[in-house]
Amino acid sequence: MVQSVLFGDEGDVVVQFVLLGTRDGLYFKDTLIRFYKVNVPSSQHAKTKQFVPSSQHVNNKPMTSKYLFQSQRLGFRNWITADIVPFTQMCQNEKVMEFFPSTLTEEKARSFVERMQQHFEENQFCYFAVERLDTQTFIGFIGLLTQKYESPFTPCVDMGWRLKKAAWGNGFATEGAKTCLQYAFKTWDFDKIYAMATHNNVNSIKVMKKIGMTQEGTFIHPRMDKDLDLQPCVAYSITQETFNQRTNATT
Repeated sequence: MVQSVLFGDEGDVVVQFVLLGTRDGLYFKDTLIRFYKVNVPSSQHAKTKQFVPSSQHVNNKPMTSKYLFQSQRLGFRNWITADIVPFTQMCQNEKVMEFFPSTLTEEKARSFVERMQQHFEENQFCYFAVERLDTQTFIGFIGLLTQKYESPFTPCVDMGWRLKKAAWGNGFATEGAKTCLQYAFKTWDFDKIYAMATHNNVNSIKVMKKIGMTQEGTFIHPRMDKDLDLQPCVAYSITQETFNQRTNATT
């Protein structure tokens, strides 16, 4: 598990790991100190952070060491090679990929997973791989990513989610997104987090509203220049102050 994280003046990060055991042939032995550069957009401000130790309890449930954090029903972790096959299968479903230019081949799914792993290595967050805690099965991703494409709202930290069709209708996206917001604001102390969607992606927009985000504007997505129907997008956001106020009001 990650025991502590300290941030220097120039964005240097000193991360202390303690022994967790093995997974995918990799392990942390005794105490390991690693140094990172956190690539956070200049519009965001990151201060001293503390990861939640896996020995603690979240939502009155004991944390499982392979997860970075968890909600009541979901565990969030970095991606592993074994995720490529189920992720490919998920992204070959036309309903899952309805608001994307196309379904994904295995090659493109592998590239996505590798990009997430690289983003996690550089930033210690990504669109996290998500598992159901009751079955320990992969169901998709929910998480955070830095976005730098040209728009009125970038660069920014963006929240995104994509779940396999069989997981729909259970409230997993809303539950996971709320937990990600809490984790992100407490761990990195971001000022604001965004979420983007095509203008007609009604279900994703509903999730944005349920987690307390409000619409900040619309834009034409520059990466959808070959898919005119997908170009008009909406941007929703929530500040740390607003999130904390909403959280305190319900506790």
